[in-house]
Amino acid sequence: MPQGDYTAKLGSQSVPVKLASDHYYTLVNNASGKPQLVEEPPFKNKQKSLVRVQNLSDKSLTLKTADGKTEVVNTVAAKGTGEREINPVKVSLALYDGDKKVTDVKPVALERGEAAVLYITGSGSSLSPVWVKPPVATR
Repeated sequence: MPQGDYTAKLGSQSVPVKLASDHYYTLVNNASGKPQLVEEPPFKNKQKSLVRVQNLSDKSLTLKTADGKTEVVNTVAAKGTGEREINPVKVSLALYDGDKKVTDVKPVALERGEAAVLYITGSGSSLSPVWVKPPVATR
């Protein structure tokens, strides 16, 4: 898409957005019902996989292996982002608040050169984690 001002529509909601050239964006439906545009830095490492966490919730969270033994993405502040390049793998993951497991996350297969972004919306104990894998053309 050429850079410029647009109106993005998600369901019955519309939001004005300004897009820059050579940038990547995802439109997220927040718990409030208002769409939010999130910019995604490009990922270009063809040897690794990228796991990115977009924490749009109101609490700090850590992405760990489901058993809680290994941090995959260090603690991400509320409304913050974090990421880590890893070797391609299929692993069961979960979100933690400190040492307390908050919720399991659906498994995702990570391939070389691919990015997988975990969007976390909601608040308190009602969190909604959803994986998004950008299409090949945007990697």
